[in-house]
Amino acid sequence: MPLRFPMLLRALALMAALACLAPAPALLSRQAAASPVETEIVGGKKVHPGGDPFMVAIQFDTGTGISQCSGTLLDASHVLTAAHCVTDGSKLFTSHTVFYGSVRFTSTRSVGASVVTPHPGFDTMRLRYDVAVLKLDAPVTGPGIGFVKLPAVGNSNASKTGATAIVSGWGAISESGGPVNDLRETSLKIFSFNTCKRTWGMAGLTLTSAHLCAWANNKDTCFGDSGGPLFARTANGVVQLGVTSFGYGCATQIPGVYTRLSNPSVGNFVRRMMQQ
Repeated sequence: MPLRFPMLLRALALMAALACLAPAPALLSRQAAASPVETEIVGGKKVHPGGDPFMVAIQFDTGTGISQCSGTLLDASHVLTAAHCVTDGSKLFTSHTVFYGSVRFTSTRSVGASVVTPHPGFDTMRLRYDVAVLKLDAPVTGPGIGFVKLPAVGNSNASKTGATAIVSGWGAISESGGPVNDLRETSLKIFSFNTCKRTWGMAGLTLTSAHLCAWANNKDTCFGDSGGPLFARTANGVVQLGVTSFGYGCATQIPGVYTRLSNPSVGNFVRRMMQQ
């Protein structure tokens, strides 16, 4: 079962270690051990027309082919996504195109993004600071557009253990499939960071305060959802808590990991990029 992160050597080592983990971490349901690999945003539902207007899909050229990620509109000129959607750690990917304005991919509009900036601390081996900002070639306008809000730097109140969060994306309908046409979302629970850290630690990966974990039985992000949001709906709008970074397969017993946007290094980087 593949690691949802496209860095082959690190993935192979983690896959071997994760395959040897105990059946379920302390806070996971016993049902998780028997849960099937679901399709699309795992355990999700289609987003109704006009919903999640901040969502975008991103296509880009890795040098070996065209890949797709998800992302969010920070404002009319900037998109938030994962660093592994813009670089392999040694070179930047090219030809980023952002699709926006509809829950159906075939009905979206598109704009280029020739300026892409990964976090300077992005580490493909330790899987840290997996966040990037794209500057669009032209501001997006028209119907079906909305923006996410960032959490205050250092404020993790909305991402406390047990809090409900939502993930959204055009991810694959199976681990071997491609992206779907209809945007989907599902809800997860913020997972105990200490338990998540121990779980991934058994695979030789050290999580830091720039990571955030989420999990729910039979629910998850999957391939193609990378770079998309882990978010909360509040009275003041949609607050994005994390950026979809990596996980082990889709809807397994291992919590998914997100880049924490309230982390000072992460949050301050995003805000600086929005000023450019």
